[in-house]
Amino acid sequence: MSAPKKPAPLRVTFNNADLTDPERVNLAGAVGVAAPISALYNQHPAVKAALDAFIAAGVSLGGATTVVRDLEQKLGVAKETVDLSRTLFGQASTVARTTVETTATTLEEVASVGLTGRFGRAPAKAIAPPTGVAIHLGKKHGQFRASAVYTGRAKYGAQVSTDPVGPATWQDLPGSGKERTVMGHPSGTLVWVRFRTLGKNSASEWCTPVAVTVP
Repeated sequence: MSAPKKPAPLRVTFNNADLTDPERVNLAGAVGVAAPISALYNQHPAVKAALDAFIAAGVSLGGATTVVRDLEQKLGVAKETVDLSRTLFGQASTVARTTVETTATTLEEVASVGLTGRFGRAPAKAIAPPTGVAIHLGKKHGQFRASAVYTGRAKYGAQVSTDPVGPATWQDLPGSGKERTVMGHPSGTLVWVRFRTLGKNSASEWCTPVAVTVP
């Protein structure tokens, strides 16, 4: 005769990881209603202690989520107030600026009300140089590719110099793209490459040059 088959183990069918916070609070609340009238709860101290802790944790979680919900609602109202205040500030600043511009005749008068001024257009904003140079060594001897490291679209100037670098050693690389192919130097030669960002009528400073041994 075969041995009697063992009954399958009993499992409680909820998984905390699958529950949302409201579902956790509701589950603990349901246990809090049902357990006190259950024989399993009343006749087994270990069960009672475990379920009491479970119910208390649900109450605590419910209180904490209520606080967070209230704060989020207040935060939403506060953000709307900030947005409105920012809009009103923008409108008021425009009126204040134009009123002072049409009334004041000297920079001293502008400064006397706590503002700064100038005559004519603002100077052109300095163009940021590339943050570096990326080198791409290929399989061909006597040449390699170099590209400007820069966020955004722009045109670029590029130069190469043999080592050691001097005031008159830099030579322009043709083109204005982000990447250039550097040729004309024997394999093993140490050269330096640098880029700068080109604007419509101006250019940035040169970036820090990078040393490359020609492959």
